[in-house]
Amino acid sequence: MQYLSLADLCCKLGVSRVQLWELRKRPDFPAALLVTPRNPRYREDEIDAWMMARPRAGADGEPAEPATERPSAGA
Repeated sequence: MQYLSLADLCCKLGVSRVQLWELRKRPDFPAALLVTPRNPRYREDEIDAWMMARPRAGADGEPAEPATERPSAGA
């Protein structure tokens, strides 16, 4: 069993620390194990299971829709 730090978890999920903070607020996100009050770790097997349970963009074989561009401030 391997434990992931916040930096490891950001890398694995491909998100920033701010995005990870938002994910951690979700009720379906795996609970952290606190090594110290400010040093959480996450079980990699629980993170993998959480990732597999989430719907993915383009899961039906179709590519995900491209992001729409925001209008520029001068437009």
